[in-house]
Amino acid sequence: MAAFRDAGFFGEDPVGVNGVEVAPREVFNTLIEPKIQATDDYEDVVINRGVGTGEIDGEKKLTLDVITWPPEDLPFTAMQAATGWHAAIICQRLAAGEVGPRVVEVENAAGEELLGAFRDRGSEVNET
Repeated sequence: MAAFRDAGFFGEDPVGVNGVEVAPREVFNTLIEPKIQATDDYEDVVINRGVGTGEIDGEKKLTLDVITWPPEDLPFTAMQAATGWHAAIICQRLAAGEVGPRVVEVENAAGEELLGAFRDRGSEVNET
């Protein structure tokens, strides 16, 4: 996609092509959309990898992989689940008084409770 962007295919300012003014983005979208439409039987998956470096308890690196598939019992795609679960989990923890309203630094945000809640919702969580 970077090559298309760098070549100007995402531009919105019209350019002249054989006497017709057209936005490169509209041409790109018109050509690419039919080629990338999902079939009715597709199943998406979301794979997130986070790599932390530093030193905690003598460990110098942590890799966290979270793999999310569409939930079988809900009408969500994997992308919807992966982007929505964390907000729902935090809201539940706020409502239960388990966490208070505050800002949490990124390096402290993915605790065992959060990872466990992802596991409970069917995501695969691997730590190495």
